[in-house]
Amino acid sequence: MIIKTNEFQDICKNIMEAIDSSIINNIITETVELKVENKKLYVSVTNQTYFVTVSLPIETEENFYAVISANLFLQLISKITTDTIELIIDKNVLIVKGNGNYKFPLIYDGDKLLSLPRINIENITNNFTIQTEILKNILTYNSKELQKSSCVKPVQRLFYIDEEGAITFTSGACINNFTLEKPIKLLLSKKIIQLFKLFNSENVNFEIGFNQFSNSINQTVVKFSNENVELTSIITNEQSLISNVPVTAIRNLGNAEYKNKIIVNRQLILNAIDRLSIFYKDKIITLYSFLEFKDGKLNIYDTKKENFENIELNQSNINEDYSCILNTIDFKLTLESLKDEFVTLKFGNSKSVIIERPNICYILPECKLN
Repeated sequence: MIIKTNEFQDICKNIMEAIDSSIINNIITETVELKVENKKLYVSVTNQTYFVTVSLPIETEENFYAVISANLFLQLISKITTDTIELIIDKNVLIVKGNGNYKFPLIYDGDKLLSLPRINIENITNNFTIQTEILKNILTYNSKELQKSSCVKPVQRLFYIDEEGAITFTSGACINNFTLEKPIKLLLSKKIIQLFKLFNSENVNFEIGFNQFSNSINQTVVKFSNENVELTSIITNEQSLISNVPVTAIRNLGNAEYKNKIIVNRQLILNAIDRLSIFYKDKIITLYSFLEFKDGKLNIYDTKKENFENIELNQSNINEDYSCILNTIDFKLTLESLKDEFVTLKFGNSKSVIIERPNICYILPECKLN
């Protein structure tokens, strides 16, 4: 079988995201399955709680099935520079022909080739279409909130999704506003969200349902799919965990009326933070940014309030002089997640600062120092 290198590399690069290195010494999670069916090459991996398949059209129908070491194979494919790659099965070895010839032993389960266990939905309870842009925005914006260091509860490491949007929260929160066709309540892991980058179509088909183990135990399963990608995952259905997400409180805080509002160039603030932070670069210290809104201007001071910069505003509605303190690292992470040239800051309740772009709202708690 001969395939175009660039097309196969794109698949292998994306499928590498699905390799779960957190599971040690598990042969299932360390392998990749290659299978030809109906003139398509299917590349599949699993960590046994999710199963991912990405397909690539080929010119011929072949009897082809191989299960091999995932990391070695995917690394090799990424480094091949020839226009095409040839895959050949010879007895118990997969031969890859590119810049040279490379052999990968096939992996067996007893006397049979290993077969990766599929994850299916036995009882579908809901299905509808989701715009791929929505999934990509969850990946882009909500993921940044979980990079902050203040995750304490298990639910704070998960992504809450319902028909009104997505929420991730730590000491602050990210509110992603969108509308889905039907009501749902999901908690998805970071790994599943990362795999949303596999989808490039305009829309993705979504299904949710359950597999029944006994009269009292159901396993919730979701599936995201398009013509070339299928991602199926077992997810938590613990209502106690879902109820630990303060959905109403977070959305109310993000949608509240604030006394003051400015529009400012995002990069100007990032550049100022970068310069002011060099004074503490080699010190073990929690960095804080002192923000002062006064006379239609924004002044940013460093942690010890010894140095400052004045930031030009593009639009200002400051009804009263106001000062607050933000965690510098969280402030910077939030601004870096946004790609817009200008962002909106709302403030004045002595609790939090809101940073907005269309459909996205970040809540940054104000810091209180002794």
